[in-house]
Amino acid sequence: MLVSGSTASTEYIPGHTTTLAGGWYSIKHGSEVQLLGNDYWSVPTDVAFDMLSAPDELTVGQLVDDVESVREFVERPIDEPTAIWHELAHIVGVLRGIEEPDRRSI
Repeated sequence: MLVSGSTASTEYIPGHTTTLAGGWYSIKHGSEVQLLGNDYWSVPTDVAFDMLSAPDELTVGQLVDDVESVREFVERPIDEPTAIWHELAHIVGVLRGIEEPDRRSI
């Protein structure tokens, strides 16, 4: 499992997620990402970009699920059929999980 309690090492967040965020995070905070929780609110993409009305529904995401899904996605054979939108949603969850502790450290 990639998340143990409320800590994940940037070394265990695979692929480009580490390159995009983990490297910068490591420079500032070290190699461990302190995840401040597990559950978070998520606005479905189909309503997130509709600026004419407020979202009337939220979903709940889980960082443990996101990190595990990203790991599985990166390890999956490249020719295996994949719902990219679904995997991107998990990557966004991981990036938000990294974002929150950094925001609090400002």
